[in-house]
Amino acid sequence: MVKRYRASHTTDFLFVLTLFTVFAVSAVLVLMLGVKVYKGTVAGMNTNYTTRTVLTYTAQKIRQNDSGGGIRVSDRNGMDVLELHAEYSGAGYVTYIYDYNGTLRELFTREDAPFTPASGNALMEAEAFSVRNISDTLLHLSVTGSDGVTADTYLTYRSRASR
Repeated sequence: MVKRYRASHTTDFLFVLTLFTVFAVSAVLVLMLGVKVYKGTVAGMNTNYTTRTVLTYTAQKIRQNDSGGGIRVSDRNGMDVLELHAEYSGAGYVTYIYDYNGTLRELFTREDAPFTPASGNALMEAEAFSVRNISDTLLHLSVTGSDGVTADTYLTYRSRASR
């Protein structure tokens, strides 16, 4: 009888040990899956943040300067450049928004000053930024983030570009 009593305890112990092992392995697998989902979510959020922030910032700058035909698109040194012209205290100023060496940049200067791309303030990393006129009051903005994901938008404004 003593042997039978001992065998049942060993079987109970092995059953509990097996159940615990299955539980531990399942918990580790669920954690690994959660880590993978979390990494994917963070990467998607970073991509979304970069591209959408560039587009939102540019759209807001266009809306702020939407008067007197001061919104222009040009090609300078082979780069698409958004020019936002304004007048302050009787003097003409221009804000340039462009991509230079993988960085979206903004340069605020007098209209008669030369355009020097390296002088602009770095805003955010962007592999490519393009802006083009679709019509007199419609722009197409496109940005490619550092991870290669491209986002674009169309933006309409009220003032017509001066020619």
